[in-house]
Amino acid sequence: MQIGIITFHASYNFGSVWQAFALQETLKCLGYDNEIINYRMLSQKDKYSLFPLTGGWKTIVRNILQLRYINNKRRSNQKYEDFITTWLNLSKEVNVVRDLKNFSNKYDEYLTGSDQVWGYDVPEFVSSKEDSRSPYFLNFTDKYKISYASSTGVSSLEELIKQKDNLLSFSHISVREQHGKELIEQIINKHVEVVLDPTYLISHSSWINLANQFDTYLPTGKYILIYSLQGMKKRKRWIELINKILSQYPNFQFVTISPFAPITGKQIYNAAFSGPKEILSIFANASYIFTDTFHGMSFSIHFRKSFSLLETTQADYRKKNILTKFHLEERETNNIEKSILLFKTPISYTEKEIIIQDAINASLDYLKSAIEDGKRKKIQE
Repeated sequence: MQIGIITFHASYNFGSVWQAFALQETLKCLGYDNEIINYRMLSQKDKYSLFPLTGGWKTIVRNILQLRYINNKRRSNQKYEDFITTWLNLSKEVNVVRDLKNFSNKYDEYLTGSDQVWGYDVPEFVSSKEDSRSPYFLNFTDKYKISYASSTGVSSLEELIKQKDNLLSFSHISVREQHGKELIEQIINKHVEVVLDPTYLISHSSWINLANQFDTYLPTGKYILIYSLQGMKKRKRWIELINKILSQYPNFQFVTISPFAPITGKQIYNAAFSGPKEILSIFANASYIFTDTFHGMSFSIHFRKSFSLLETTQADYRKKNILTKFHLEERETNNIEKSILLFKTPISYTEKEIIIQDAINASLDYLKSAIEDGKRKKIQE
């Protein structure tokens, strides 16, 4: 039996490529052959190109600002491409929706997820010249379908209801956040599970072992990591945070990963254009992590690091779901002073290990049960 996966596996984004690896590796460890359908929509290839053409004036400004880093960006893109093509088990590449029909009968079961594959404000979907969303609802096949941790992001009921027929064709649906569960249950009137992002299915020790395989060129000694995917406005807040910490701890060092608005300055090591392997090692070796992303928060947890989730306003559904599940709500703030107080307050993971493991076990049970249900149905046919 072979499972075909469709997910965001080819974004030049740390969280996207590692969640794809984690899902594929988990299925492999459970004994299931699997392959990622190498669907790389043209709008996604443009978004992660050296000079994106879509996105309006903001993209033009970003292209201009990043000219000074163009060689670094080129090397970073190549590192992601190397990871995607060597660490993931991929089908042949397709770039347009019509070619997905060639995969309609290739696998015994089909699985979509994780990441924001069911989101509606995803830039690649917004800029696409064709309906690139529906393939992530597996509209190109009539075979057995499973959703694992598909994130709806900030999609509305009105947006998701357009996919009602596709949603009804799934045998098992799970999502990554409670809000998505509530929306989809309204649409299909069936039970929807909430499970963990695939990166949580890789054990703490396994992540450490993986990270130890990779070299990074970091400053010697301890450092604080700032990992952000925001632009220039957030960059100013990060610099303000750094300066306030340095005023209290003048010998501290920072490593910053902010590819859309690189952060540089005194005692700052700019690692904005690192590849996925390097970034994993940077997370593993950080003394503390400040972030504003879902996977920045998640990898802090995977490596059992203390962290602050510094938001512009408040965390979205994806992040809040994890914060609530693991009783980490206090790690979120939109206030720099509060974020620094959190920096002085370490997380005790010892008391959270049972909660984390129970959530992992429940997610694995869902995944195995959904796949085995498909095997039983095939035998009965």
